[in-house]
Formats: sequence, structure tokens, C-alpha cells
Amino acid sequence: MSFLHAERAEIGGRNFAATYIAHRGRNRWLGCMRRLGLRYLQIHFSAPQVKIYDCRIVKTEYPVEALPAKAKDRWHRQIYECGVRTLRNCMHEHYEDCPWREQALYACDSRNQMLFGYETFSGGNLQYAQANLRLISKGLRSDGLLQLCFPSRMYITIPAFSLYYILAVIENYEFAKDRQFTEEMLQTVEKITACFSGRIDDAGLLPRFTEPPYWNFYEWRDGLDGEPIMRDHEIPKRYDACLNLMYVIVIERLERLYRQLNRKLPQEYIVQVEKMKRSIRNYFYDSQRHAFVVSHDGKRADKMYAQLTQALALLAGVCEGIEKEITESLFDESLIPVTLSCKPWVYEALLQEGQGYLQWIVRDIENVYGKMVLNGDTTFYETEKGADDFGLAGSLCHAWSAVACYIFNKYGEEIE
Repeated sequence: MSFLHAERAEIGGRNFAATYIAHRGRNRWLGCMRRLGLRYLQIHFSAPQVKIYDCRIVKTEYPVEALPAKAKDRWHRQIYECGVRTLRNCMHEHYEDCPWREQALYACDSRNQMLFGYETFSGGNLQYAQANLRLISKGLRSDGLLQLCFPSRMYITIPAFSLYYILAVIENYEFAKDRQFTEEMLQTVEKITACFSGRIDDAGLLPRFTEPPYWNFYEWRDGLDGEPIMRDHEIPKRYDACLNLMYVIVIERLERLYRQLNRKLPQEYIVQVEKMKRSIRNYFYDSQRHAFVVSHDGKRADKMYAQLTQALALLAGVCEGIEKEITESLFDESLIPVTLSCKPWVYEALLQEGQGYLQWIVRDIENVYGKMVLNGDTTFYETEKGADDFGLAGSLCHAWSAVACYIFNKYGEEIE
């Protein structure tokens, strides 16, 4: 028995071990309700003599059919298949952030999984996504935000993830055109938007959520991770560019959805967003650096610049007259780079500026995701650090990273 990776059984307070007490003689046991997500199975015996006849993990997947890759290149098809397997491994009774560490349903993760799945799976995929959206809607809190994950009752939550949920509802309608279902979900959407709208201050901006229950997380980068996660005190008022830019994107896309449904979004939201766009430009844009800062305390900017912020600024339509500079900033290696979960924002921002960036996106997929395939991995990581991240707790199978499936199947015919 090898003890080379024994430390993986318990990581940072998480214990993944299980105990089976056998009787004398030959034992047969199948534990169908025990869920394990793993890459290898390590067994320790406390007995003088043991004979193993068979030992295995039963593979269980949600029954959805994968579409063939539209990518012409064999290498791209390999990357695509790795993404398909990643998505499959994170689909059971609901979407999971990963199949081992938490097996939890988060609004941000699931929005990526749904969007990628629309271009990757056929059959019951739309219904599966809708079932997840309905489950998430049941987690509406009394403050107008969603629970951190579902189903659960947790003290903390991530405000930005409630905005991701609205995007997921909008995108589901774009693919499914299911008016009845969408209008059912809009009951939750409207309570979320009312929560955010009610927090916009006299500056025309959304301050970050300062109270203890709120974790102001956007992605796993310094200055954007909102840490500490748990706190018992209120933090100082500050404006985060990501939160304001996401809100603008969501409200403008929601307004388009309402028009398609022959409904009207409250006029006050539209007025607020127009003012917010001007305030974002005034507060966050650094004309000397030609980039948007990460945050502002109302008096001065923090002088931190992130790739995510620039991508969101392009998508929020606050770059009039400076589109070229902000687009070029996405290639500036001195910026805080996006993590795998936020790659879709960068790709979407570039594609909004024209198909000329498609080949760059493909090269980026080859360099970032293709590297994992070359390492022999069959699924995509949570972050580029893989298992070494988060104190050796990094997930090696995280479906929020399967953007290659979406790009290759949506634009496969146009990729050279």
C-alpha cells in the first residue's frame, strides 16, 4: 500500500475518509448513496491478512447526450472532449462546483455550466438547467439575495452571485424560448433587482455590501476575492468596479428580455443605470493608465488594475471613445489576470469588438486549457494552479472552466 499521497485524505479540516467494518469471511458491499469524486482510491486495512477480489467506484452521470465537436482541428477536439468530461462530472442531481470537495450548487458556477452546456449537450439539458434555476430560486433570502449555495441555509452569501443568477435566467430564455418558465423565475429576479436598486447611493453607485453576512467576492485574485470570508464586523464603505459593472450589464440585458416578453422594466432602473454608467466612468477610469481601477473609496482610487474589470467595462458600455485603449488593455500582462472562472467575460468582451479576436481566443484556450490536456489530465482545473491551490485543496475537475466547449461549438466553423 502506497502512502505517497496520504495527505490528500484530509485537507484543511476536510476529511474524505470512510470506514467499512467487515465481518469474517468474504464480504460483498455496495454503497449507492455514498458519493465520491476522486482520481484514485486509497485503501488502508487494519487486519493481519486481506484478499481483494474486486474494488471499484461505480460511475454515475446525468443522462445527457454530448454533441459532436464542431472543431476541425484534432487538437481542439481533444480539448473539447476534456471539457465535456468536466461538465459531465459536475452534473448529478444538480450542478456541482466540483464532484469531490463540496459537491455544491453555486449560482456563478452554474451560470457557466448552463451556458457551456447549451452548446455542448442535447436532449434534456435545457430541462436540467431549468430544474437547477428553479432550485436556486428557492434559496431567496429575506434580504433579497440568494443563498451562497443550494439547497442550504447559510449566514454568508456573495452578492455578485445573485447577479449571475439573473444572467442565467436571461440566457436560458435565449436558448429555450420558454416564456412560462422565464416568467416564473422573474418573480425571484425582481426581488433581487429591487435589493440592488435600493442600495444605490447619491453618487449613483452601488457600494460594496459592508455588513458581516456579505462576502464581496468576484474571483480568486488579491483585491477581488473579498476576503476574509467570515467576519463579525462591518467594513468601511467602498465601491467595487466589478459589482457596479455587473449590475449595469444585468439590468441592460434584463431590459431586453422584458421587451421580448412584452413587459416593461421599472423606469427607475433604467434611469439609475444611465447615471451609474456616468459615475463608473468618473470614479473608476484612470485616464493616465488607460484602464479602470478595481475599487474606489469615494475620494481616491486604489490604483489596482484587473483584466476582469476591463472586460466588464467593455460589456457594460462605459467605454465610449476609449474602446480601443480598453480592448488593448486586455492584453496587458501587468494587469491582474483573470482566473479560469472569468475567462468567459474576457472572451465575450473581445468577441463583442469583432471576430478578429477569435483566433487569439483559440490560442489562449490552447495555452491555458490545452496545457492541462498535455499534462495527461482528463478534466479542467478550478484554477491554473490545480491541486496545489487553496492549501492543496484545489479542484482538478471544475465545470466553471469548460469554456472551450462553448467557444469550439459556437464558433467552430469560423476557427482556422
